[in-house]
Amino acid sequence: MKKLFILMISFGALFASCNKENDEVLASKDVTYETEFEEITGNSTLFIKGEYTDKDGKTVKIDEPLPFKLTLKDVPANLKCKFKGYIFSIKANEIKGVVRMSTSNSKQNLYRGRKQINISTDASLGFTSEELKAKTNFDFSE
Repeated sequence: MKKLFILMISFGALFASCNKENDEVLASKDVTYETEFEEITGNSTLFIKGEYTDKDGKTVKIDEPLPFKLTLKDVPANLKCKFKGYIFSIKANEIKGVVRMSTSNSKQNLYRGRKQINISTDASLGFTSEELKAKTNFDFSE
């Protein structure tokens, strides 16, 4: 009877340690927000305008020239991240590129959001601000 009791305690400890290791591995994730756009002659600098979720769950505003890439390490696994906005330029007649958001932990990819943008206009002044907001907007959330 004592041996059976000791055996049961040993199995319990073994399972508890296995679960604890898996919980530690899955307790965090990495989040990457990025843009990749072609440089096109005649275009003004492209900007990303929008917001993303930081590793503390706070919304952070973005107004940055492209390219833009930000990887957050050790983000709590239960935090739901968002990345939204649009591409802006004072003058652009053609915009080609991609906006991405991805999350992963050490075991798997958890989320992948991707928007391909390929637009052009014959207007001499390029796109209006309203056209850019409508045609280049993105909204990713886990």
